[in-house]
Formats: sequence, structure tokens, C-alpha cells
Amino acid sequence: MSLQPVRVAVIGTSFASAVQIPGFQVLPGVEVVGVASAREERAAQAAEKFGIPNAYGDWRAMLDEVECDVVSIVTPPSLHREMALATIERGRHVFCEKPFAMNVDEAVEMVRAAERSGLVHGVDHEFRYRPARSRFKELVDAGHLGGPRVIRWGWLLGMLAEPNSRAWSWWSDRAQGGGIFGALGSHLIDSLLWWFGDVVEVTAQLGTFFPRRTMPDGKGSGEVTADEDVALLLTFASGARCTVDLTGYARPGRLLLEAYGSDGALCIEEDERLLTATGRGGWEPAEIPSRLVRAVSGDPRLGPFVELADRLITRVRGGETPEFADFRQGLRVQAVMDAAHRSADEGRTVRVETPQV
Repeated sequence: MSLQPVRVAVIGTSFASAVQIPGFQVLPGVEVVGVASAREERAAQAAEKFGIPNAYGDWRAMLDEVECDVVSIVTPPSLHREMALATIERGRHVFCEKPFAMNVDEAVEMVRAAERSGLVHGVDHEFRYRPARSRFKELVDAGHLGGPRVIRWGWLLGMLAEPNSRAWSWWSDRAQGGGIFGALGSHLIDSLLWWFGDVVEVTAQLGTFFPRRTMPDGKGSGEVTADEDVALLLTFASGARCTVDLTGYARPGRLLLEAYGSDGALCIEEDERLLTATGRGGWEPAEIPSRLVRAVSGDPRLGPFVELADRLITRVRGGETPEFADFRQGLRVQAVMDAAHRSADEGRTVRVETPQV
């Protein structure tokens, strides 16, 4: 039985070229029919590389002129709201990069528009489908931890450790939604909400060790107003607490997630190895079932993305799929992020307020 063809148009050419475009093209019956970039030459380069028939320097023109079923928005966060609303107005299903929005108010508007439309909507929280995280979810849901109590997550990277290790860009500008908190912290919060439920309080410290970074052309420097180092204390509705260290300044890097509950413990090392413990016993390696591993050659981010994209496309075709992050989940993540920014700005613990939509 042949699958219903699904046509995808993509706005953006950076992460899109590395992961999203090749990821969509892996799926049977899916064709990427258009790509747009603020720099038309980059759109043309991506179109040539991936065999895409239409390339645009104006995303609005692409939406008006290219027949498509799904629009994937892979741009700086400051552009998400406008692009998502324009996509929905044209009756296209919409897939949006994270962080979902610039603030809760934007997120609410996007959720309302998407849910009124009846269209499929998703947020690119593909890290859920890293095999160790998926198995972690299954074990939490099966009661391995008992009642969760203490969670510690260190996501320690060295990509920002020198003032010239990353050139200034929108990523360094808080007004455009830049910073490591949005780029990686949004993934982290999505996973925590997925595993452990609502966060009700946040205490946060967001900052940078380098106030300026070199401009891309090497001439002069730009002010860094976005965060590059994040410390969080999160309290869940269950009473469990979580401490987070997320930084771009740690060398050598380390990724370690630990969760301790009334009955047992779980640990993920380097986002790959899963360990379990019960009672007073020590840590033991845990098997990750092959059914949770999406084998795709190339960029290691492709496997989790293809799993998410497959669920999205199946839903577009009218099929039933396991859950994935939609715009309403994007709002939940945004509410925690807004509370963290307010906590850091005001130097106090902040309650998380997720609007009822």
C-alpha cells in the first residue's frame, strides 16, 4: 500500500540542512518541496545539495507560491510567532523549532491559533527520542523510582570556553531569543516535564563569563546579552526537586543525569549509557531495547529527529501515533523558561504560571 504523499517546505538553512531536511527525506512518501532563507544564496545552495525544486529569499513568497502540506520553521526564536501564525493562516500543518516562542504571551497566541485551526502542530523536541531517554521514560512510568525525590542534571559543554570559540550572532543576543538556555535548556525542561510532571517553582541564575564576542568578520566585537551559563533549582508538583547545571564553559565536557526516588535510582551517562539501582545496591548497566533505536546513518542527531518527524507525518496523514511535543507542550516549557528568566532578573524564587488556554 502506497503512502499518502506529504510535501514539506522548510524555512531556515542551518540546523535544517544538517538535520531536518535530510531527516524528512529519509521518510517514505515525504518530499521537501521548498526551502527559504534570509540569504537567498543559502537557500539556493541547500536546494541544490538536497534536490529541492524551489528556493526563496523571502519565506512569505514561498508560503504563497509553493504547494505544500507542512511548513517547518527552523529560524531564530524571535521569528517563530510570525511565521507560525502565517503558516496556520494558509492552512498548512506547522512544525516549529525550539525554543518555541519568545515568551508565554506569544506561546498562548500560537497555541490558540493552532488548536482553532484543527491542523497538526509540533515542536522539535527530538531529544526525547534519544534511546537512553526513551527507556528512562519507560522505567519512570513503570515505577522503578517509586516516588521521585532528587534529580541532578549536569549538561556541561566546552563550546563557549574561549571568547573567540564562537563568533557573535543572534545566539548571543537575548532580544532574539539567543543563549544556551533556549538552545539546550528548552530540551532539558521538555524532558523533565515529560518524565516528572509539572514544575511549580524555579530559582535560576543565568549569565556569561564573557561580556563580548568577536564579530563574524573578525572586526570588532559584539555585546553578549544572552546566557551562556545556567544554574536552576526546580520544584515539581510532586514535591521532587531538581538541580541543573547547563554551561558552555566546562572542559572536558560531561553529561550526567541522575534521579533518585523512594524505591530506586536511574542514571544516564553521556546521553547514551543507562544505569539502574534499587534499594541499597550499586549501579548496574541497563539494556536499551533495539525498538527504541532509530538507526539512521550520518549526523547522530538524525535518528531521534527521524523518529519525531515520522510521528508528525503520520499524524498529518490522519494516522494514530505515540505522543510528541505539540504547541501546548511548547507553552508548558515556555512557562518554566519565563519563570527562570524572571528569577534570574529579580534574584528570587518564582512560581511557574502556565496560562489556561
